[in-house]
Amino acid sequence: MAVGTPGGAVKIVHVMPQGSIFGELQVFTNLTTSPVTVTARRPSLLRRTPHEAFRRLALSDPEFAAEVMSSMSFKALSFLKQVEDLAFRGVRKRIAYVLYALFSGSADDSVSLAIAQEAIADLVAAHRVTVTLALKELQEAGMIAVGRGRLFLLDEARLLAEALSTDR
Repeated sequence: MAVGTPGGAVKIVHVMPQGSIFGELQVFTNLTTSPVTVTARRPSLLRRTPHEAFRRLALSDPEFAAEVMSSMSFKALSFLKQVEDLAFRGVRKRIAYVLYALFSGSADDSVSLAIAQEAIADLVAAHRVTVTLALKELQEAGMIAVGRGRLFLLDEARLLAEALSTDR
């Protein structure tokens, strides 16, 4: 999920897992536009549900309503985490958190990720050059290895400890 400015700047604010619900904010607030854009990284199947049908389903199906509330709660917590990160964690710790989440959220428990440094920069609200330096520090500390277009997990426990620590 990305947020854009009227001037065209875009920042990735959330990576949604398969099966995610999005656009529910517009349904429940009657907004007709949104600054949020969702872009699939690979071929995907989307299901569009008209607002009224979505509302009826949420009112008549408790399981669906709980799923929508879970989705909205997860996003709210994610945004609160970003505020906390910007207030209390430096770039290196924010990157450690994002990498830990991406490694642990992979479907096959993979120890490598194909992710651009620009995408990481968007996720942690930092410049790409700053991300490059922080990735080098994480590599020198033995937590990850940086390859051409790939990151490799070397020490999951230390990466998590780095991710959860604060600068202040």
